[in-house]
Amino acid sequence: MLKSPSFQNNTMIPARFTCEGLNINPHLQFMDLNPKAKSLVLIMDDLDSTEGKWVHWLVWDIPVQNIEIVENQDCKDFKEGLNDFDFHGYGGPCPPSKIHRYRFTLFSLDVEKLNLSKDTTGPDLLKFIKPHIMESCELVGLFSKLDK
Repeated sequence: MLKSPSFQNNTMIPARFTCEGLNINPHLQFMDLNPKAKSLVLIMDDLDSTEGKWVHWLVWDIPVQNIEIVENQDCKDFKEGLNDFDFHGYGGPCPPSKIHRYRFTLFSLDVEKLNLSKDTTGPDLLKFIKPHIMESCELVGLFSKLDK
């Protein structure tokens, strides 16, 4: 299970986690992991982007003993790939219009470490982990830019 004390599934993501606020990652908690899992991968994407799925955050080599990523965490102990904003790390919700759905997907893998470049993109990461996925779960948050 993947949940967040920052927002509930299918509810609005607070502005501090978006381009309208501090643009920091929300607190995420991992529960009931497969006991045979050896590592975790987290991908955040925008399901409503006009560009197709827009990748906001890629994190891999998360140890299964790690039961959370805290708010504004420095993920130096994990690997972070290249998001669709063309930088490494968390890029918060920033839709051009209307409410968008932001999906956080947690994957448990049967391998401990992925030998991937830091410039790995979302599609490349998904392709690479596909044969190693044991289970996955999702948390969806909503966001629309505030009226100015």
